[in-house]
Amino acid sequence: MDNKIRELIDELLDQATKEGFEEAEVNYSTDSSMAVSAREGKIIQFESCDSTALIFRGLYNGQMGYADTEDIQPDMIPFLLNQAKDNCSVLEVKEKITVFEGEKEYPDYDGFSEDIAKVDYDTLAEAALALEKELLAYDPRIEAVDDSYASYSSGEFYMKNTTDRFIEYLFQ
Repeated sequence: MDNKIRELIDELLDQATKEGFEEAEVNYSTDSSMAVSAREGKIIQFESCDSTALIFRGLYNGQMGYADTEDIQPDMIPFLLNQAKDNCSVLEVKEKITVFEGEKEYPDYDGFSEDIAKVDYDTLAEAALALEKELLAYDPRIEAVDDSYASYSSGEFYMKNTTDRFIEYLFQ
């Protein structure tokens, strides 16, 4: 993850504390996906999508307020804090809600492969076409396949809170 994002998250948590949030948490995630569909031996559709989100939640006046954005810029900090405060002002939750303080130890997560991350359009197109061909060859009674589909998705997740707990991992 980009160090600028880490700094922005730290600044958001610092500012939240200065503005009276008793506890706060930030979740940052990215997702990148690609998909190819084939029919009758031809590629009929290709989709590619990238998304990023930052979610803030904070305990303010005994209520847990939420705010989120996909536009991650330094000037979004006041917006997120004000949105979360506004959210708190209309909530009437009676039970105590806190930020998760975390576990003493987390298991290692190794769900990311650099080799798999090299998947590109050509690889997915070949996979979708080969899958359709295999399905049609499997049994002579199979006359057509609606769509053959191959996809790939990857991203990252980062969570940090005011108790200095954080989790970070890449996924596919």
